Amino acid sequence: MKIQEMADALRRYEQEVAKTNIFRYTNTVDRVERYPNIFGMNFEVMMSTPDEKKAEVFLAQQRRADVMRRLMTGQTVGDDEVRESFGFSLAELEACRREQEPLKKPIPSNLCVLCFDDALKSQYDVALPVLKELGFNATFFITEMQETPRDRPFEDKSVYMTWEQIKEIEDAGFELGNHSLHHVFGSQNMGRDFNLEQIRGMEAEFEAHGLKKPVTYAYPSGISNPEVVACARACGYRWGRGNQEKGKEGIRGMTYYDPHQDSPLAICNFGDPDFYSEEFLRRRIADTPEGMIFGLTYHGVSDAEWLGPCSFRRQMEVLREMGTRVISMAQLEEFIDPEKAYQYTID
Repeated sequence: MKIQEMADALRRYEQEVAKTNIFRYTNTVDRVERYPNIFGMNFEVMMSTPDEKKAEVFLAQQRRADVMRRLMTGQTVGDDEVRESFGFSLAELEACRREQEPLKKPIPSNLCVLCFDDALKSQYDVALPVLKELGFNATFFITEMQETPRDRPFEDKSVYMTWEQIKEIEDAGFELGNHSLHHVFGSQNMGRDFNLEQIRGMEAEFEAHGLKKPVTYAYPSGISNPEVVACARACGYRWGRGNQEKGKEGIRGMTYYDPHQDSPLAICNFGDPDFYSEEFLRRRIADTPEGMIFGLTYHGVSDAEWLGPCSFRRQMEVLREMGTRVISMAQLEEFIDPEKAYQYTID
């Protein structure tokens, strides 16, 4: 990126953020627009109001808009103002918002959700002993990979775990998650029936091998959209990992998980940390915003598969040195009510 391009990108970002300022723009936020007659003028009401009452109706509408804007921007609003404009008290409003709150308790600053994808053998050979040694938990997402130009088939046990090894991981106290039956690339665009088949197909494999029914789902290639999220929810999943596509907003991308913004069925995290240097990993952990959750997803972890300067073992040691509490996805339920979080974040 050239300097002029970066300057333009920053300028445009600042302008887009400014357009959500409700003191300057009316109904610019889609999720606020759906509540009519709060901002601006209700012309239908005004046109049907007798002339002698128009000023009173106009001022009442503007007072409601001002109270709402101040509430949205965290300014002080009197209880009498809220009651006069909307007919309920601040205390009642706060109680309603507490009932919506998805957090069971505050998110600690050192929380990390650790994931392993694709049932690769090196996860059993290399990662599992390190996790046991350090007292870390994790979720292992299982799929039966089909042969493609870039992947060996699941039947190749020089590359993938056996079902006996997968069962051993569960018996050791780690979570197993569903990563679809065959990890078909582009499956997010293949329709509801196909995705339900992929989810339920892997569930059948879990049952056939004596494993617990999974409660977490990882979308193939880490990409989700509203349709496949609906599939995961229809199948009873409480947690899902994938960078949620949101129409005109595009793909959110790899970042920290914010339980007040991100669906529990489309949790974001950071993939391919095998490229990280130790300095980069430390900075990424330290930069976790307050109230958000840092996540890492690994694939192959053997020396032969590793591409970066900081080994898997060393990265896990860094997590320990920085006082990080490393958990599985299902263990998020200690902090977050997934059903409330789903309702809180759904459009």
